[in-house]
Amino acid sequence: MRMLKLELKIDGKTLKLEGEREEIVEEALKFLYNIYPKLSLINKIVVRPDIEKLIERISAFVKILEDGTLIIKGTFPAEKGILLALAAAKIGGDWGIREKYLGIRELQELLNIKNKTVRNNCSKLSKDGYIRRDERGKYIITNKGIYFLLESLFGEEDVAEVSGGG
Repeated sequence: MRMLKLELKIDGKTLKLEGEREEIVEEALKFLYNIYPKLSLINKIVVRPDIEKLIERISAFVKILEDGTLIIKGTFPAEKGILLALAAAKIGGDWGIREKYLGIRELQELLNIKNKTVRNNCSKLSKDGYIRRDERGKYIITNKGIYFLLESLFGEEDVAEVSGGG
């Protein structure tokens, strides 16, 4: 994992951090909570997917090869398959293994489903806010999409744990 550096200056107070992403985020949030106490209240309802826990949850269904190739294990309804594939692509992108976005053709080949089925499901998922389309016509999963995917695969209780929503 990469070591990161962060320096925050707010209202005359300074915080300098160096370390892994999770450590820096945790310490930066503590710093912000001390300056803005109401932030801790907001954090109780804000949902942020925990990527490491996401990986643990979906690793039985998806694999990412060293070259960035995605593998979906098993057969899923188109909607869940698309979300799983896009979640895996996002993880691969976050770790610098591959691009975070997938196109219609990539999804079609990866999931072995018809082009029209992929297009229709991507359109619906996009309208629902679960995925987002970029200017090149490729898709990425949103935080709402990750939340929905985990909720549909594992149930409400696990989503809160995975998402870290307090």
